[in-house]
Amino acid sequence: AYGDGDWSSVRSVIVNTMYYDDFSNSGSGWPIRTGAMKDFDGNTRGYWHQNYTGGEYRIYIENADGHGPWDWFYQPNALAPYSLSTNKYCVETRVKFQEDGWWANMGLIFGADNANTDIYALCLYRDGDPNNLGWFLIRNDHYDFPKYGCARYNYKIEGVNRSGTSRSGWNKLQVSVNGNNVRVYIGGNYKGSWDMSGLSSKTRVGVIGGDYEITPIDIRFDDFKVLPNQSCTP
Repeated sequence: AYGDGDWSSVRSVIVNTMYYDDFSNSGSGWPIRTGAMKDFDGNTRGYWHQNYTGGEYRIYIENADGHGPWDWFYQPNALAPYSLSTNKYCVETRVKFQEDGWWANMGLIFGADNANTDIYALCLYRDGDPNNLGWFLIRNDHYDFPKYGCARYNYKIEGVNRSGTSRSGWNKLQVSVNGNNVRVYIGGNYKGSWDMSGLSSKTRVGVIGGDYEITPIDIRFDDFKVLPNQSCTP
């Protein structure tokens, strides 16, 4: 009968609980905030925004008054309202630039600390390629929110093959994390596997994006998903 005698070969069991947000509910817990962009004298010249719009999550950098260095490199991230209890997981999202333009980043945070000062990200970038986007992996262990997310880092892995990226359409980003190891997929294309020191203890996830020098920048995210104790399936 169940319960009689001692248990034998008892092992711990971890239950996988998937997290998913299609951003159709503006109360699902992602940050809704606006911040000022100030010039060297402390005067406000413009604003950056994070909000929900049209069933998507949005990071928007305004065209600051006078367009000067006070609106350069604003790249705020947003951490998901979800906490992982394991350092093995798949995290993915879809992301796009809402309008064409130059010199901007957008991407997926696949690791961060609770203080949001040490981040790991898969970043896409726009350059002169009329069809595709470049990409790279970074660790930024001195992230000063909301600036220099993908644009300043202490460790970078440069992507080579741009297959699976789109300059004008949606880009599906997937990162499998297993301790310090990551496996990267973009648009269903396998990009490689790398070890990134320190990642195993940074299990917050989220999104990131913003400008280099030219604004406005309008970035959209959809279908954000986390699968604990699983690898990504392209």
